[in-house]
Amino acid sequence: MSNSGRLTAVDHVNLSMPRGGEEIADGFYRDLFGLTIRDKAPDADGRWYVGEGFEVHLGAVETFLPQERSHPAFRVDDLDSLAARLTAEGLPFHPEYLEGRVVRTFTADPFGNRIELIEHSYRP
Repeated sequence: MSNSGRLTAVDHVNLSMPRGGEEIADGFYRDLFGLTIRDKAPDADGRWYVGEGFEVHLGAVETFLPQERSHPAFRVDDLDSLAARLTAEGLPFHPEYLEGRVVRTFTADPFGNRIELIEHSYRP
């Protein structure tokens, strides 16, 4: 098999949200996670965010069902700090610990979409 044409990175993830949920999404993806709002395609509904080397696209739909099992997994540089912010906001927080430190957790965005957060830099 040739080495050309390989997958090399994730460009963006796409999740759904209810129509009109942009301000609620901003409170989570922009304010809590620190992502930047990006201009989206003129024919796209919803909100697009930019992180370091990836994007999150939230498509607004009439009939919304949250993704409770399938999910994006984001790397975090200091998961303990982010976990404290999640807890302070009263957001779901399901941590896994290694030697007393959070190394992975699951939460949900304001619409119920499952989000995984992982700290890869942790070394026991």
